[in-house]
Amino acid sequence: MPGGVDHDRFVLRRAHIKQRGTRGVFTPGVEDDDGLSVYLESESVTPESVLERARRPPEEYTVLRIRVADLNELGLTVISDEDESDPGHCIIPELSRGSYESDKRRWKPIQQKLLQIAEELT
Repeated sequence: MPGGVDHDRFVLRRAHIKQRGTRGVFTPGVEDDDGLSVYLESESVTPESVLERARRPPEEYTVLRIRVADLNELGLTVISDEDESDPGHCIIPELSRGSYESDKRRWKPIQQKLLQIAEELT
């Protein structure tokens, strides 16, 4: 898929521990103008390494894992947005802050499904 991440891969989503078990895990933050941030899992990008990059202590966060294929089935794509300072960083462009704010009703069931899928894999 040009520009996209192979559907057989997994991505990791870091969220504040208070969001665990809620669709808030998949709610874009104010800095997610270009899409929801996730990390492409690899040998060097692990749940532990994603936690280490957090601005706060790692114990304040949780990391969920989800298949790119599951995202694709929900009409979402994963695009690489990494650079040297942020290896493995990707975005889900359809789930940008603007898109979410303009149509929360549309996104709520999608977020709930993402949560359900991710909790089954985590």
